[in-house]
Amino acid sequence: MLLQSVISDLAKNKWIDAKRHVAAAPEVHIGGLWGSAPLYLIAQFYQTTQKDILIITEDEESADFALDDLKVFLGITSKTPPALLIAPTNENDISAKTIQDKILFLNRLITQGGKITIVPKPVLLAAFPDRQQLDSSLINLKVGQFFERNEFIEKLLTSGYEKTLDAVQSVGELSIRGGIIDIFPFGGQEPVRIEWDGNRIESLRLFDMSTQLSVKTLDNVELYLTKNLFYSNKSKEGNNQKDGIPAQVGIQCSHGNLDSCFRRNDHGGGPKEFITKETSLLNYFPSDTIIALIDHQAAEELHDPVSKYPKLYLHKIPVPVAEGINLTIESLQRFSSGFTNILKELQDLVDKAKNIHIVSQNKAEESHLKALCEGGALVGSTYGAHREALLATNKFPSLDKIRFLQGRLNEGFYSKDEGIAFISHRELFNRYRLLRQPKSVVSSRARTTEAFWELQRGDFAVHTAHGIGRYLGLKRIYNSEF
Repeated sequence: MLLQSVISDLAKNKWIDAKRHVAAAPEVHIGGLWGSAPLYLIAQFYQTTQKDILIITEDEESADFALDDLKVFLGITSKTPPALLIAPTNENDISAKTIQDKILFLNRLITQGGKITIVPKPVLLAAFPDRQQLDSSLINLKVGQFFERNEFIEKLLTSGYEKTLDAVQSVGELSIRGGIIDIFPFGGQEPVRIEWDGNRIESLRLFDMSTQLSVKTLDNVELYLTKNLFYSNKSKEGNNQKDGIPAQVGIQCSHGNLDSCFRRNDHGGGPKEFITKETSLLNYFPSDTIIALIDHQAAEELHDPVSKYPKLYLHKIPVPVAEGINLTIESLQRFSSGFTNILKELQDLVDKAKNIHIVSQNKAEESHLKALCEGGALVGSTYGAHREALLATNKFPSLDKIRFLQGRLNEGFYSKDEGIAFISHRELFNRYRLLRQPKSVVSSRARTTEAFWELQRGDFAVHTAHGIGRYLGLKRIYNSEF
């Protein structure tokens, strides 16, 4: 078996002991990992050791594909899947959305237990605020607190928030209407309505941006002051720096009650000011985190930063026996065109493999593939004449060994050790190359529709399986029309 052989070899090399404890800072090279096999090995490795893993990829595209593959493999190998974190990119972007993504990511790194984190190399080498500064920039608001309301508003406007005359629609915005302040706080998932009685906080509530109605009452709210918390490379050039660390920035806490809202530091005092201190993202990871590097072209560039961590170097090509472990994993042969040829070649794969996992991107693809394997897709098609011949020769692949999954698999493979094969729907049919999923775009005009009557004729809609279309209305269809 793939995992058992790797664990056994690593144990012989004293990389992992009998209790599955990883040694201090070893490194192991594993070769022969074709296709998406490196991510399959990482998923199994986590399931066995339950150790946090940091995957370093060459670029953002590789990180996205790694995340897709892990979702597929962890759904099979893990009864309690780890949290999957992917580092936000756009290191030169200091927009509100990017700052929010980075704050949420760093908070999950600190608080989340049992995780696999994916970080592109450029992000790993970029500068991040240290944990003390991140902690010091957090304000905790509580119902019943007293302090100067106008001072609070001024603090927000000088610390990364933007005032809007319209309703709050995105992170970092605040709207003032008399004694009510609506704000979408950095570090929060939903907007908050703060109601004041003079200089006293009367109530804190979450509200729905589309209806403007309150949905939940809160006792306290935390928000980040983000000015100079993150720098782009360009903005750093304009700051007075010494040894790569920007000079002191001018975010001052007042000597009044607002100072008591800051989270206390380790010395028990609320900071009157903080200095932008930069650190490597690696400093957010404990020393027993396992670093996994997949086919890195410039691993020497990362040698010093990751030197104190145990490392797995995963390679597609075999490595010298003296340097590491090689596995017998093959790339899948390209399937021929035509339903009949596909079915015959799929049956050949069924004959030599113990288990086959076919990964489709959605339910529609999966249903079509199942119908094809059962022969139903050939009825009435141009291949219908071959159906009887295929049935007679029993050339429809046996479904006993085939498991249908939904997800996004980057590249299939066949493991001789385990007798297991993974293949994507698009590889089976020689279709398109897998494209990256578009990043989510926050927009007040784009949202999930919960009922058809919310649509108007002519509206554009995106179906999860069938793509983009225009809504033309509802029509009653009688049985005779099928």
